[in-house]
Amino acid sequence: MKEEILTIHSHPRRRVYGIRKIHAHLNRADHRRTEGTPVARCTVERLCKELGNRGTVRGKYHRTTRPAPETGRPMDLVDRDFTAPAPDRLWVADLTYVKTASG
Repeated sequence: MKEEILTIHSHPRRRVYGIRKIHAHLNRADHRRTEGTPVARCTVERLCKELGNRGTVRGKYHRTTRPAPETGRPMDLVDRDFTAPAPDRLWVADLTYVKTASG
């Protein structure tokens, strides 16, 4: 079983696999070419720990819409009245976040 886990984990696309994905991959029907019993998740966890295999840990999500208290807020120029008297007389947009190359 350790050889199969090492084979799965050594594949370039699967180096990020953790215990859940390795367990799912081992229990997938197309993976097992020979007859065998499915492996338990706790067994995969124990064997991965013995082998020193770890999945890639994702980073934290950065919250981008938290304004600083000292930044000014734009004035509400339409007083929440979104009806226009004629075409092209009132344009409204909500721009929260734009990712640029410079940061």
